[in-house]
Amino acid sequence: MPARPSGRRSGPFGNAAVYGEPPTPGWTGRPRKRGERLPNPAELARSRCARWTKTRVNIYGRRARVWYKTVRALWYNSAGTRLLRIVVVRDPSGSRRDDCFFTTDPSMTPAEIVETIAKRWSLEVTFRDAKQSLGFEEPQSRTRRAVERTAPMAFVLYGMTVLWYAEHGEALREKWPKVRLLRRCGPP
Repeated sequence: MPARPSGRRSGPFGNAAVYGEPPTPGWTGRPRKRGERLPNPAELARSRCARWTKTRVNIYGRRARVWYKTVRALWYNSAGTRLLRIVVVRDPSGSRRDDCFFTTDPSMTPAEIVETIAKRWSLEVTFRDAKQSLGFEEPQSRTRRAVERTAPMAFVLYGMTVLWYAEHGEALREKWPKVRLLRRCGPP
């Protein structure tokens, strides 16, 4: 797995089994694969022992204040035996729910992790919309050439739809407020 921001977990991350680094073997036999059980991200967010660190980050085209708590741990469901830096982020204004990000790159700061995930977010939305709205997930292609054409055509169609909406969508939304047009692409 490459050393880069590799994931985002939002919502219910309370059931994550998170462990510390395995101890250095000082005995014969098979070395341990994991250390002590650590609080999962939801418990870390609720914990009064670990304090929130305040910082400013550049996300979604603006400078924002966020609070974070971070821990280095093993999270088997996300990365197997690779050590992760897990960052739990809170919006101090309370307008967004707590979020959890992780990376396999130990040199990244929590602010860099949050900024990198925010830069990727529009790409994640693009893939989700292309799969859900345009059928990108389930093409019925039988030949190699058809397979090679399906993905580019789906993304061209998606791009044209977004550009059309940017040009004309708001005017139609004001005219017919009950008509559901394409969801706005933006931060979660």
